[in-house]
Amino acid sequence: MPSKNRTEYLGLNQWEGNEYPKRSDFVEDNAKIDQALKGVNQKIMSHQAESTKKHITESGSNSNGEYIRFDDGTQICWNTLSLGYESNEYLDSTWNFPASFIAIGNVFFLLSSNSADVNITPSRDMIGLSGCSYKSTGVAQFSMRRINGMTDFQDGDSISNCNVFAIGRWK
Repeated sequence: MPSKNRTEYLGLNQWEGNEYPKRSDFVEDNAKIDQALKGVNQKIMSHQAESTKKHITESGSNSNGEYIRFDDGTQICWNTLSLGYESNEYLDSTWNFPASFIAIGNVFFLLSSNSADVNITPSRDMIGLSGCSYKSTGVAQFSMRRINGMTDFQDGDSISNCNVFAIGRWK
């Protein structure tokens, strides 16, 4: 006989000591559980289908750095490089991306005080503008300039371990 007390969400039987379950009560409860799990499974499958739109298509690395390509066409590339003496006014470096873009959104670099190896003649407070630009869908240019009128860079000056990044479209 079905219980007078039922669970809140699925309405499953909660028998008391004076109630006696029948096989049909269990069959009914199992059908409710099965139906509820079917609904949960459909939600999970729907979420998985949605997540595949954000799937990683490809990732890799080569001598030019590392990259990730996503199904939606987004690509992220990164590497570590050094800026070297180009003139008295600036240090410079060129980066060939590890994978080409069809369109680049952003190119940037970071100098971490923990990892950057700075060997420059001007002091850090004499460094002014830092620049990033891309020359093509496969190459970016990075530079660090001294403030006008401050101590010049000297041949041999460099900043190593600059973290460089590019984000854009691969398809």
